[in-house]
Amino acid sequence: MENSRWPVSFFIPDTLVQREYNRIVTATIVRTNRICPRKPDLECWEATVSTISSAPGVPRASTFIISRRDGSCIPGEPTPKVGHTWILYLNRDGQRYYPAYSLPFAKARKIDPRFTGQNTPGATTLSK
Repeated sequence: MENSRWPVSFFIPDTLVQREYNRIVTATIVRTNRICPRKPDLECWEATVSTISSAPGVPRASTFIISRRDGSCIPGEPTPKVGHTWILYLNRDGQRYYPAYSLPFAKARKIDPRFTGQNTPGATTLSK
């Protein structure tokens, strides 16, 4: 279901988390910045996160930038708070990993089979 007014991830986040990613790690928000002051109905933001779990090739305490900008701003999703735990779905570009998708841990626990205990074949169960 695609609608130019709403980002695709607003409608199908469960489909996005069920895609294959190179690595999935937990991270904590260390800094946030609201970036769309002219759009008060949307919470567009950028955040610096530090991983609190490790995965092969992604050491603990790796730093990444995640964001919701313009078309990816999700109505009703607030700017994350420092200290909150998020899940990073990482892909790889050569030797470097980057966040292809991210979700608050509480939301990931509700929709991602790797967290709900309803594993899909080949999925790894993750916990905080």
